[in-house]
Amino acid sequence: MRCEKEYIWKLWNESRSYKKKVDIFPSFLWILRHPLMTLRLLHFAFKVILSYGIIEDEFWRKQV
Repeated sequence: MRCEKEYIWKLWNESRSYKKKVDIFPSFLWILRHPLMTLRLLHFAFKVILSYGIIEDEFWRKQV
């Protein structure tokens, strides 16, 4: 039983360390592989921000 627990714990730690290594780069790689989708997402985020009026308020405050 003790051996089994140690083995499971070892597997768990290995999988976690592997996941940490993988989690660092995928978003960066995804952006490089899908520049068009990235632009669409940024555009969508910008539209959402504009629809809430966050940027517009700042812009008009600077103008007045």
